Amino acid sequence: MPRLQIYALFVGTVCGAMIVPFMGFFIVDGLGQAPWTISIYAVALSCLAILVNRRFARLIDRGESAFPLIGIVLGGYLLAS
Repeated sequence: MPRLQIYALFVGTVCGAMIVPFMGFFIVDGLGQAPWTISIYAVALSCLAILVNRRFARLIDRGESAFPLIGIVLGGYLLAS
């Protein structure tokens, strides 16, 4: 695995992990929502992650290049940021 991909994976994982502790605080305090909405967020995020991972894995298993898929993920990450 080339170094750039390893660094991108590391940075993406660290950035994703850093948001987890703050998301509950943001939902309740920043958005003014009830604490039970954290559960809805967690379920929606888990379902989305499973569906996207299965879709991308199916495409990669068919032999398609992973480069466009990584571009889609990076674009979504930048849009969310």
